[in-house]
Amino acid sequence: MGILSTMGILGTIVLAAGVVVLLLLIALGLVAIVMSDQAERRTVLAVVVIGGLSLLLLLLCCGTAAGLAWYFTTQTSAPAPVPPPARPVPPPVPRPLVPPASISLVPDGATVAQGESISVTIYITDATGLYGVQVHLTHDDGLSAGGLVPGTCASDFVAPPRTAEGQIEFAAARVSPHPPLSGDCDVATFTVTGEAPGTHVIAFDDAILADSNGNALPVLTRDGSITVTSPAP
Repeated sequence: MGILSTMGILGTIVLAAGVVVLLLLIALGLVAIVMSDQAERRTVLAVVVIGGLSLLLLLLCCGTAAGLAWYFTTQTSAPAPVPPPARPVPPPVPRPLVPPASISLVPDGATVAQGESISVTIYITDATGLYGVQVHLTHDDGLSAGGLVPGTCASDFVAPPRTAEGQIEFAAARVSPHPPLSGDCDVATFTVTGEAPGTHVIAFDDAILADSNGNALPVLTRDGSITVTSPAP
């Protein structure tokens, strides 16, 4: 609206100035004709030409002002474009809940004499889409462990295991084209030897199960223990 008002004012000023110039030229021509009976024809012709050009300039200015006013009027009064309705975003599909698997030691409790050995298996039950496993077990100095052998859960790729200084570490994964595993399976088997009398716990410090995309699967752990008895006299 401010642009339209400005254009109207400018058009009015131009129109008034043109009218004044035209009237002055006509008046000068009439005065020249009246005051001098012997006015030359070219003087009169010059006055007429100047008056005609002034009139043409006036018409051009008025037409330009009117055209600009009409253009801004149509631009201002045109309705704003209505944006298309936004497409609804579908809600994210929740991932199905996977029941937790259990990982434990078999046997979870045993008794051996000092100096004797027993085989212990890291066992998984109720696995769903299992593709990789990593476990970290700890025990005290009353036990020693060694001879770790990979099981059937994941044996395509096996990292170097560790069974020293009270640590039992094992990591393995399945490799394509082998499909993920569901159900029960053994992770690895190792040998435990009783070094000192007493009850010694073998605890899961960490246990990670993963699917074929590397996503962690829920898991529950259950520790085990070995009771070492003194040798008979």
